[in-house]
Amino acid sequence: MASNLGIKEVPDQNHVHGDETEKTNNGDPDLAKEIGINGRKLAIERFDVNRVGEQMVNFLQGIVSEP
Repeated sequence: MASNLGIKEVPDQNHVHGDETEKTNNGDPDLAKEIGINGRKLAIERFDVNRVGEQMVNFLQGIVSEP
């Protein structure tokens, strides 16, 4: 269907086929869940309720200053 619309299909570059081993864990729901849980725990541990405004300003300034 994509070829009918003039859209070129690009091979999946996240996986290496043949004799090489897979370099990524795309599609592993257990790994994704673990990363999500650990990220959430880290964010909660690092979040300081008393400095919400300052932290939000720093976060937004970081986004704006990125190229």
